[in-house]
Amino acid sequence: MGCSPLVTANRRLIAAMETPPDSGAEERLDEVAALLWAMEHEHVTDPGACCRVREKLRSLEQKVDERRRSDVERARRSVESYGEGLEPV
Repeated sequence: MGCSPLVTANRRLIAAMETPPDSGAEERLDEVAALLWAMEHEHVTDPGACCRVREKLRSLEQKVDERRRSDVERARRSVESYGEGLEPV
């Protein structure tokens, strides 16, 4: 059985953080990765929370270099996949 989409997204952001060189986006990547971890483990995720995280990831995609962009994009797609399965509030 595979990981949940939120765990996958968290791991993609950690991979992006660890990709050299430092770009100044590491702190923001870490914040969003921590948010994803909390969403997965606290089970209080609603569609609005997924939407907000997705938009943060879209913004980060524009700010990181090409080597990190792929991981951030994959994280965003994982969050989108997770959000599709949530019931509207």
